[in-house]
Amino acid sequence: MSGLSSAGSYNVGGLLDADSTYQFTKSFSTTLYVGHLLPNGVMDNNYPSGRRNITYGFWDVIYKF
Repeated sequence: MSGLSSAGSYNVGGLLDADSTYQFTKSFSTTLYVGHLLPNGVMDNNYPSGRRNITYGFWDVIYKF
């Protein structure tokens, strides 16, 4: 098994995220989510500054029948 060294750090980073849901009708809704990792500690020790920008998002459309 292999992995990356934490170099004595315990903090990977902080997560800044937000989501919003809108209900159009009783059976139709949509959700938008975005999250961004604010690197710290372990990330700083293992990745150069240009490769630490981690953002994730999705758009979900739900139809219930």
